[in-house]
Amino acid sequence: MELSRTNLTANQRDYAIYLPALNTAFFHPFLANVSEYVGLESKIQRCNYTTPQGAFQYKWNLVSAGHVQLDLNRDVESETFYRKRDKNYMFVLGDSGGFQIAQGVWPAHWANDKCPAAYSYRKRVLEWMDKYCDYGMTLDIPAWIISQPKSTKQKAGVFNFEDTMRATEINNLYWLKERKGDCKILNTLHGERLDESRQWYQHLARFCDPTFTEAHFNGWAFGGTLKTNMPNVLERLVYIVRDNLLQRGKHDWIHILGKSTPLLAVVATALQRSLRKHVNGNLNISFDTSSPVLTGGRFKQIVYHINLFKNTDWSIKTNNTLQNISFANDNVSFVDAFKSHRKISSFMTSPVLADISAHDLTIKRYELHTNAVSVKSLFIIAHNIWCYAYGFQSANDSFDRGDRPKQLSKNSIETLIDEIIYNAESDKSLNLIRENYNQLNVI
Repeated sequence: MELSRTNLTANQRDYAIYLPALNTAFFHPFLANVSEYVGLESKIQRCNYTTPQGAFQYKWNLVSAGHVQLDLNRDVESETFYRKRDKNYMFVLGDSGGFQIAQGVWPAHWANDKCPAAYSYRKRVLEWMDKYCDYGMTLDIPAWIISQPKSTKQKAGVFNFEDTMRATEINNLYWLKERKGDCKILNTLHGERLDESRQWYQHLARFCDPTFTEAHFNGWAFGGTLKTNMPNVLERLVYIVRDNLLQRGKHDWIHILGKSTPLLAVVATALQRSLRKHVNGNLNISFDTSSPVLTGGRFKQIVYHINLFKNTDWSIKTNNTLQNISFANDNVSFVDAFKSHRKISSFMTSPVLADISAHDLTIKRYELHTNAVSVKSLFIIAHNIWCYAYGFQSANDSFDRGDRPKQLSKNSIETLIDEIIYNAESDKSLNLIRENYNQLNVI
């Protein structure tokens, strides 16, 4: 069946789920006065893909506690898109804000369970998740903070790998005690090296164990080496299966943090299919990045091509959008103007850009410090999100039809993954990982 260009939610089939990581500033123009932008005011709602009025529909999203207002008593206009969402059209995975801690943005003595500042953040993040998120991640202190400048580590009160585990454990214990159950929680795993990843799991896996607590967490989030190294992911999953911590109805979600490529999309789908077949039929695997929002918003870049040609490097390509350019005919379509100016023959057109002119989206110099940039960037971001979501679905569709990227052209990775998961309870699984390390290490 051909993929729909508008109902991307229906396209999802049994593919691993891509989550665009959203910034609330992205949605502000939906609510602002855009009457001054002739031609755009009647079209702006097409960008809101989490409603039936959007030019396309795509349900799944990630929203970070580090980018929202955590005071739930404040009515924040730019956050109504997820606070008042229709759950039939929008799923929210909440990121807890560990990135902000590791950047020194949320200063506290995180490894001290008596620190009032840490308690305040902890309390507000959990209350926000319980109220607004379907799933949420534990408030982790990523192991990569150890490589940050001394001043950043001082702001977090974390100085070594053991501190990161201790601080995360404190947050986990608070989550167990205070969660209301409205939001399902993912146990976040870190470690920049394999030995650290093993140690983290041994220390914190119990929070998913139903024999440890009835308030156990409901799945896993993979960070550190577990988002960049598939052999390490598979080793971790072997032990999770052996420890009976991927039970149907109890642990139904695995999220891979901060990484999204067409190659990962097909490998994660192969992993999801195998785990559904042999371990947990309800399992979903998701992955995220903020790339569509950052490229379109901060860097004013637009996706123009998705390369899924057989035996090539599958990729999503961007280029600078049109700025400070005059056209003989401002009513020429934005897509045609972009192709002409960038001297390219094709453009990945989305439903967002239908009947959008060069005049509509070209950013003029005098607009750089006005709301016009936010409004025009909104269309570019929504287009980029469509390209990423549709692109990853198309990658899986192509893969299922026998078109494979260069890295997998002579590599039946889906068969190998299935054999490893099927044999998870025996040492054969770990032997297969060791023997096929290079073949598996493709993401």
